[in-house]
Amino acid sequence: MVGLFVCIFRAYVWEHGRMDAEGVGYAFGGIALAFLAAYVFAGRKKVRNRNRFSAIFCGFGLFQLLLELSSRH
Repeated sequence: MVGLFVCIFRAYVWEHGRMDAEGVGYAFGGIALAFLAAYVFAGRKKVRNRNRFSAIFCGFGLFQLLLELSSRH
């Protein structure tokens, strides 16, 4: 849940405080990107570890948020 919130908040920051259709698209894109990264590292059938998956998902979302906040002027 924290990872989803972080991805949605990143889209909110990226859209400068308004969430229209474009912002929802950014949120879904951020969620999909974090999900795919976490799946590659921890979600495959051979290496399935839910705790590691959720930690990577949340960490990748935080990483995206920090990148967005650091690039704002």
